[in-house]
Amino acid sequence: MNGVESEETVAAVYGWEHVLYSYMRMSIVMKNGRADFDPYWGKIYFGEAENEVHTERVQAVRELMERCDIPYKVEKDMMWGLWFKYMCNVGENLTCAWSSIGKSQYCDFPMEDL
Repeated sequence: MNGVESEETVAAVYGWEHVLYSYMRMSIVMKNGRADFDPYWGKIYFGEAENEVHTERVQAVRELMERCDIPYKVEKDMMWGLWFKYMCNVGENLTCAWSSIGKSQYCDFPMEDL
């Protein structure tokens, strides 16, 4: 279901020792019939289910993201984050498609506040 169950599906095959929760939030704007985006407008969110203390696995991915200059955030509660993204996908994307407006017209708050 739109990423909310994907980690469980992958972990059932490969084992939880090889899986972290993750999702991405990215603002994509349609311009002249083409998708336009800046990769620094979004972030990759990742971590264990709960991240009050970062595990070695989370620290390793965090270090990789920093070395590669990839915007990221370790969400304290990844289950909340996955459902938040699902809620945004349903609420924002459906509303934008129905009303034929872009997300930039729909929202006037910066992504980094999320």
